[in-house]
Amino acid sequence: SEAEQYKASVNAIATAAGLIAIEGPAAVSITLHPKLTKKGVASLARMDLDNCIKVTLDALNGVAYRDDCQVVKLVAEVGPAVAGGGLSVVVEEV
Repeated sequence: SEAEQYKASVNAIATAAGLIAIEGPAAVSITLHPKLTKKGVASLARMDLDNCIKVTLDALNGVAYRDDCQVVKLVAEVGPAVAGGGLSVVVEEV
């Protein structure tokens, strides 16, 4: 399924970056970057931010932390557009 492929991608990226799972409480910051159109502006077609949060937190289970119940602080926003769209995630121990 698409969700399983996404989780596998997240795991591969985290492993390549040498990420070690946090054992205690965690703070997560998520920035959704819409696709940049040919006109140089943000595309209006993008994932809903609330859906992005759930998928991201689930994908980080066992990767950035043992379980998303460890997340005690969460910040999410739509950021600047980038070519191809993207997602920036910062996970910190608190």
